Amino acid sequence: MTLGERVAKAGLVLPPAFAPVASYVGIVRAGAQLHVSGMGPTHGKAIVESGKIAGNADLDKAKRAAHLTALNLLAQIDAGLRVKPAKIFALVNAAPDFTSLDEAVDPARKLFADLFGHPGAWTVVGSPCLPFAIATEMEAIFALED
Repeated sequence: MTLGERVAKAGLVLPPAFAPVASYVGIVRAGAQLHVSGMGPTHGKAIVESGKIAGNADLDKAKRAAHLTALNLLAQIDAGLRVKPAKIFALVNAAPDFTSLDEAVDPARKLFADLFGHPGAWTVVGSPCLPFAIATEMEAIFALED
């Protein structure tokens, strides 16, 4: 099933693909893999979720940011391709004492599990600062399927 078919079947609408703001490209094909540059919780050029995640009060914001960030990863990929998530590296703009990093990005994992049957391999790290003060950032490798 193509990415576009999976997204439509789930009733989702992807945000507009984010255009790079510096000297890089949003996606590169390397053999049978697609490498997607770091994406954040944006809609077009507008930042939707920003600021440091400082505690349980901010956990819902982090979850919303992670879900939107995952959608932005998918928006970089041609909808006609057959892909599956291989590796996702996630950053949370977190205060030093915020330790619920896995819980913060779980909506993104669930999204990938629902769309593809598995979430892929994940690494989640807290970061003291992210570009434009976004709440989450993710980069990903997707495997191309035959």
